[in-house]
Amino acid sequence: METQLTTSQRWLGYGAFFSAFGLGAIHFVGNLLGGLFYFHSSLRSRSMVFNWKYIIWSHRMEGSAPKEETL
Repeated sequence: METQLTTSQRWLGYGAFFSAFGLGAIHFVGNLLGGLFYFHSSLRSRSMVFNWKYIIWSHRMEGSAPKEETL
């Protein structure tokens, strides 16, 4: 029973560390890719990107689009 408790505590610590590290890494990579994508597409056509973002934002604000489509 004591060994099971220590292993569960150890995995809990691992999970907390990896979840925090993974969230930070995903956030950083997402910002990097988003910035690169926005910069690259803004070079081609700025209005198309703005309309695409505005459509998604309006759908999210109104709640007309299902959650499967917004994700």
